[in-house]
This record gives sequence, C-alpha cells and structure tokens, in this order.
Amino acid sequence: MAITAGLATQLLTLSENLYMSTYMVLGLVTAYLRLINLPKILGFRVNSALIKRFALINIATLVGLYTFIRLFK
Repeated sequence: MAITAGLATQLLTLSENLYMSTYMVLGLVTAYLRLINLPKILGFRVNSALIKRFALINIATLVGLYTFIRLFK
C-alpha cells in the first residue's frame, strides 16, 4: 500500500508522469483488487451523501491546488 500511495503521489508531480512504470503499478493494484473478493471492504452503496462528500472533497482539492500554485508560482 505504501508503494502504491507513493506512486500515486508521484503522478501529481510535473516531471514524473511520463514514466510507464508508475501507471503499470497502479494498473496491477487495480487488477489485483478486481481478482480478489473484498465484499466487506469494497461493498459500499452510491447514494446522495456519498456523492456530496466526493463533490466536497473535489472542491477542497481544487481550492487547495489553486492556492498552492498561486503562492509558490
């Protein structure tokens, strides 16, 4: 999980997103999670509360990235 999180964070940088190995590792993790059965962990329902939470997280991320870019440009 640490390697996957590190590679996902690495994809947010400007220079490291061109390497195929990062996408390959994330693809392997996705394929592994599809092959094993995790109904208790991944068995969630999509409802309006979940969509509102995701929308709030997306807006907060965009505001944070915009602020970061403006401050350290």
